[in-house]
Amino acid sequence: MPSGIRKSIVALTALLLLMATGASAQQVRTTLDGRTLHFDQPPVMQDGRVLVPLRGIFENLGADVVYDAANRTIKATRGSRVVELTLGSQVARVDGRTLYLDVPAMSVSGRTVVPLRFVSESLGADVTWNAATKTVAIMSPADGVAVGDDDVTPPVASRPEIDTIIHTAYGNVNRVGQVIEVTATGTPGGNASFEIPGVTNRIAMSELRSGVYQGQLAVSSGMRVEDGRLVVHLSRNGRETIREADRAVSIRLDQGGTTGEFELVSVTPQPNAIIGESRPTIHLRFDNSLRAGTVRLTLDGRDVTNQTQIYSNSVTYTPTSNLAFGMHHATISAVDSQGNLVNEQWSFRVDRGVAGGGDPVLFLTNLANGASVPEVFNIQGRTEPYATVRIEAASTRALIPGLIGIADRVLTASGQANASGWFDIQLDASSVPDDSQLDITVTSFSPTTSQTNSVELDVTRR
Repeated sequence: MPSGIRKSIVALTALLLLMATGASAQQVRTTLDGRTLHFDQPPVMQDGRVLVPLRGIFENLGADVVYDAANRTIKATRGSRVVELTLGSQVARVDGRTLYLDVPAMSVSGRTVVPLRFVSESLGADVTWNAATKTVAIMSPADGVAVGDDDVTPPVASRPEIDTIIHTAYGNVNRVGQVIEVTATGTPGGNASFEIPGVTNRIAMSELRSGVYQGQLAVSSGMRVEDGRLVVHLSRNGRETIREADRAVSIRLDQGGTTGEFELVSVTPQPNAIIGESRPTIHLRFDNSLRAGTVRLTLDGRDVTNQTQIYSNSVTYTPTSNLAFGMHHATISAVDSQGNLVNEQWSFRVDRGVAGGGDPVLFLTNLANGASVPEVFNIQGRTEPYATVRIEAASTRALIPGLIGIADRVLTASGQANASGWFDIQLDASSVPDDSQLDITVTSFSPTTSQTNSVELDVTRR
């Protein structure tokens, strides 16, 4: 089918879907502890998400809600819990902690509506959505006090748990720039960091996925540790747990970082440098002349020697494409004219504000072209930190199998990548018939530039 016709069909289908959504929004029912709630503004659908009236639900849960029209801000208080958000923003604060909404809070017919999941995350209520019956079911927080009591005593938050700590700071850690990785598992949704007491300050760890935290440390000059301690901190809801790794830390730097008398005199970018270039030139200078054919340079595990300029006692390499934000790891090995060997490795960081200078990195981690998916599934991947990720899925219904298909529905969803660039967005395809093909487009919008990047794939709704 010509692309122009297909786009017209998709656009028409999207319009019909929006019309249908608006017509059916009045049919959405809300219950609290099994009791039906009635609002002057019922729940609505936006980008595949159910949006519910904030004031009506929060007040039924015993919260006081105040709206500041001048600043377009809402403040809700229940006991000691304080929830603050702004119309049009995807960022809210709960007791000073930042929460990200799937879609922004907005005003519909003069009433503020928020994503269904926000009710659970902000007040601790158990919230579910039944697509078949179009029912929002809310269960009051289990805090031992009836909803609506004036004197609500919040439960004492439990201390987070650290289950395992794994690190690579042992064995052959002997080079400046060598990267030590620390991985910890435990209670999800916390803030984690690690340190080597007496050697480093706390180093932040990112939550790669639920309950899995990871951080890195590049070995610097003068960093020597023998049977030292590595400690992980995990805090959540104002409480912190500290645990020491079972394995001791050992960092034994070679004198000068070389073997023999062959030394690397200068390195650019320097170890642990933070640079503002997306294609930094790597330059290395040695104190002796190099033996032909012995130089090997790698960047992020890829051998780039054949793109490197090698001179009498120096090596120069400039990447042919933009580097992504974050840490990059390089290694160099060479033999000098006297037969002495040098092996060096180091790391540098490209600042995310200028990284890439073009399309943001975008890749999916849990879906591939041709995959089969259930009626509700998640799309996971990685892109630039805090980038907005939007998903559009057009279903195709076969009129003549294998020959003619017609666009049936367009589903949308959106979310925001976390501080490490990971995203996990749910798509509800329950309205699509079984065995339909979904043409999915995932688009990442950079928070620092106007650039976008997209990934397309076809899956089958089973």
